[in-house]
Amino acid sequence: MIKNTGLSVGEIDLVEDVTYEKGVTFSTTNRKALEEIASDTGSKLHSSRGKIYLRPSKTSNRRAILLNSDTGLISSPEKTDEEDSEKYTVLSLFNYKIQTDTLIKLESKTVEGNFRVIEGEHICQGDNYQTKMEVERIE
Repeated sequence: MIKNTGLSVGEIDLVEDVTYEKGVTFSTTNRKALEEIASDTGSKLHSSRGKIYLRPSKTSNRRAILLNSDTGLISSPEKTDEEDSEKYTVLSLFNYKIQTDTLIKLESKTVEGNFRVIEGEHICQGDNYQTKMEVERIE
């Protein structure tokens, strides 16, 4: 199924190994079928740089990126509206290495610690290239 998307496998590490005893047939797009498999196995699905990832929701990449005022942090991270949450919105200079599940070592005047990127986007506005991401604190 992944081969039919034109993408390659980045990582497959299912939370729960599900067996479809009578098999399974999908009458939908490859993306929707993969989302259903992710749901059935308790895993998350995302794609990045031409690869598809199916893995546990709290899994992060192995290498961390230092983000501070010297390495591209543009402004102080802003806490999301969720109460009892350690989630922040972070804005940095464009960094193609930052993607979903990237580990970030954040050093700012208001927030320090290790975080995992939940989601993000690369933004181009005129001559300004930035990366905007939502991160959550990890132990």
